[in-house]
Amino acid sequence: LRYLLEIERASALSEAGRFDAALAELAQAEAREPRRHEAPFAAAAVLHAAGRVREAEQAAGRAVELAPAGARAELEQVLRQ
Repeated sequence: LRYLLEIERASALSEAGRFDAALAELAQAEAREPRRHEAPFAAAAVLHAAGRVREAEQAAGRAVELAPAGARAELEQVLRQ
């Protein structure tokens, strides 16, 4: 539950333009649950919004690697858009 709350807080921080704070929340979430894909995927979105494209691509790649097979195709489709 804490993992998902950290991701939601990060989303709110990102929407407010507080990208570094959002990334800090996501780093905590990822440290808490390193085998889940949601935090790296959210980090990719935050990094992209912050104009940090190369880092966003790396985070997205990590998310795709961690995603369950069913979610992997969906993530790859979202990332292509």
